Amino acid sequence: MRRSVHKRVRAASRVATVGNVKRYFIETSAPDAADLGDSLWNEDAATTRSDVNLVMDQYKLYVEMADRVSARRSLANTFFLTLNTAICSYSA
Repeated sequence: MRRSVHKRVRAASRVATVGNVKRYFIETSAPDAADLGDSLWNEDAATTRSDVNLVMDQYKLYVEMADRVSARRSLANTFFLTLNTAICSYSA
């Protein structure tokens, strides 16, 4: 068991080296759009009108849910701003 823990610690320390971080954030370049198209889209599949409608419905749902999350965050921020303002004015 001790050897297993030692291997995991050694593997974790290799991942978090400065060289790996620099290579990940600095030395990488953006992928070419043509290369991404080949891996993202399936040329063999036939796209029907119902597929397009399904994707659009999923997109609409995604946008609606993102809007709801933003509204919830805004409400929470307003609540805590009001609470902090009340505490600061009461203490002053």
